[in-house]
Amino acid sequence: MPTPERIPAQAQVDQAIDWLVKLRFDEPSARTERQFQQWLASHPHNALAWQRVRTLSDELAGLPSDLSRRTLEGSRRQQISRRDHLKLLAVLAVGGSLAWAAREPLGLPALLADSSTATGERRDVQGSDGSRIQLNTASAIDLRYSADQRLLTLIRGELTLDSNANDKRPFIIATQLGALSTHDGQLLLRENAQGLLLAVRRGEVTLMPNSAPLRQVHPGEVLQLAASGAI
Repeated sequence: MPTPERIPAQAQVDQAIDWLVKLRFDEPSARTERQFQQWLASHPHNALAWQRVRTLSDELAGLPSDLSRRTLEGSRRQQISRRDHLKLLAVLAVGGSLAWAAREPLGLPALLADSSTATGERRDVQGSDGSRIQLNTASAIDLRYSADQRLLTLIRGELTLDSNANDKRPFIIATQLGALSTHDGQLLLRENAQGLLLAVRRGEVTLMPNSAPLRQVHPGEVLQLAASGAI
């Protein structure tokens, strides 16, 4: 496990992502390469940040350059961030699959997560809908709202959710082992060695495992979901 002094800051990871986009899709030049090498050598954590995104660079090298460039240009017109550029391209690199089995080899989930915590860190996240989310140590999530639903993806670790019941859209939580749906739920969700632990404190929650029938989970219930779908 990397020690805190060997974990690059988020700003350095973002700089590494910018360099990845420049080196992969911009016109090559000696000046760009020289500036990149200067940035790489300017701080030890820059090299660590670059190591974290280099695997993604290898995966993107397999994409047709025209397709990759058109994707970037189109997302720039929509004012999508550099990090979302890479998420979009990574999806293309794995054939459009969003499954964890496809994403993990790229090293993407924690690297490009919307919110994450390092080991020993905890963080409170306020959703735009008024829901409250707390990330425990070494956790990462993506959070996406649309007109039809509120979607939270647990990439790793543990979270507690206090969903805002005044928002009528369903709150969906996607995990490696399945999905959960609630409206006004207050719950704890934790990845562990046995699979996924769910504790419901308030509201009704529908558990939809990947390999088992759906199940209603009531306040006060605590369930352990195994990778096989067994509860």
